[in-house]
Amino acid sequence: MKRVFFTVAALMLLICALSITAQAKDVYLEPIPDELKVENDTATHFIVFEEEKYFSGSGSTVYGLNSAKIAADMFSAKIDTGKIGTEYLTRFNFPAKLGSNTVTYVNLNAIKANTYFKDVCGYVQLAGTVSQVNDMSQSIAQLRCIDFGEDSRVTSIPTMFAANANKLMSVKNLPSSLTVVGKQAFNNCYGAFRGELYLNATSIEESAFNNAVSNVTHLVFGPNVRSIGKQAFSVRTIEFSPFFAPSGRTVAIKSIEFLCDVSKVAFYQQGADTGAFYFSLNTARTPYSKLTCIILSHPDNAALVKEGSVFNDFMPSNVTVLFNDEDGADDFVYASHTYGAPRISYDSYLENGSRISSCTACGAQTAQSVAPLFECLGYSTAEKGSGSIMLGFIVNLELLKEYEASTGKEISYGVYAVSKERLGQNTVFNSSGKAADGVVYKDLSDNIFSCIGIKVTGIDVSEHKDVKLAMGVYATKHEGASKGINYLQAAKPQNGELYSFISYSEIKE
Repeated sequence: MKRVFFTVAALMLLICALSITAQAKDVYLEPIPDELKVENDTATHFIVFEEEKYFSGSGSTVYGLNSAKIAADMFSAKIDTGKIGTEYLTRFNFPAKLGSNTVTYVNLNAIKANTYFKDVCGYVQLAGTVSQVNDMSQSIAQLRCIDFGEDSRVTSIPTMFAANANKLMSVKNLPSSLTVVGKQAFNNCYGAFRGELYLNATSIEESAFNNAVSNVTHLVFGPNVRSIGKQAFSVRTIEFSPFFAPSGRTVAIKSIEFLCDVSKVAFYQQGADTGAFYFSLNTARTPYSKLTCIILSHPDNAALVKEGSVFNDFMPSNVTVLFNDEDGADDFVYASHTYGAPRISYDSYLENGSRISSCTACGAQTAQSVAPLFECLGYSTAEKGSGSIMLGFIVNLELLKEYEASTGKEISYGVYAVSKERLGQNTVFNSSGKAADGVVYKDLSDNIFSCIGIKVTGIDVSEHKDVKLAMGVYATKHEGASKGINYLQAAKPQNGELYSFISYSEIKE
């Protein structure tokens, strides 16, 4: 592999590749993020309980909270318990283990009456090992978030699971393959779901998501769906709580896609005035006024779609499914979305990004993972001779060209190095792109090699071995007259700093 390196003589820089291991800890306060707050919120912090000692149970089941231990540890941590329910809400990160047993069942129904849960719990975090839960309704007036855990094994969301949690602002890791979402499971959870909502439950029962989809833009039914019950997805904005009112009180849904065979789905049907998605106007249900695309992408349905086809062409003669009007006459269907040219997006150039295509009609997106633009090779030091530090990166040149073409924005990049002492409180480059005093850098935008790096040489190991250095790649996105600079480093900065620092002696350890 050919390489291009920029060498800096007699300097001191680098980044510390320390590995930080997340560990459970005693009760502590955590700020509530803005996205989990409601209008005129008084709550500011979660009181977080995540150690096994705060929970009780037997075998693989958690069925209680250790109230005495919770109270004792809050006292030791000097947490003002008089603020619970107003400024402070509790957060329970249920453990994946009880002793040597893997937790598979969290009995929320048995826990919900506990003083530290009932109407003061703001966050429920389940472990991905959990396969069974039950309801916590009538105790969740302050609940803001439910996280089922990564790769959740939950198979059934029970009746009234989180019904009427009208401050619920987020549901994370909703299980992707369920047997059932029970009656009123998320009824009146006005703000719980946003963006795309993917559901793959065999049975979605009556009112399961009633008044819970007004902020959903794309509703997708997976291949396992076979039954959708009465008003499972209907919206009536005049019923909304004072804590949540979408802009204009409209339903945001732009597309509905069926990956399942719609001819095999049992849609609730009772006369002309009720339905799974919408009731006729005299029942004051809010129409799906933004609905643009109904996609029947299952091969058995898609093959029958032709120009002018409407959804009810695929229903039995005695079944009418309403979406945004009384008779569904203009609910045209399509075999697929019409996607425009893809665009590549990154949160970090050191991590995988997404190649995103958007439907030109409704904005629905499909995303394909793409490799990072840069890969850090880490630090090394010379085995012989005077002290030196080298940091290398691989550049994905072909993907960088595609990224620039898809975004219409040029990316320039190079390497930099500076000592912590010289940098002080400055940034490596200011908003105009000017380097701070003491920064050594080299633009490598015309580089044709896949490996680049920076080497600091001439370090007197007896005098400078503990000098803290920052070094890495800077990548600048040019957007008109403005510049957005990303600093690519070997480790994440610690303690609120902008840069990661390391010394020669730390690398040699």
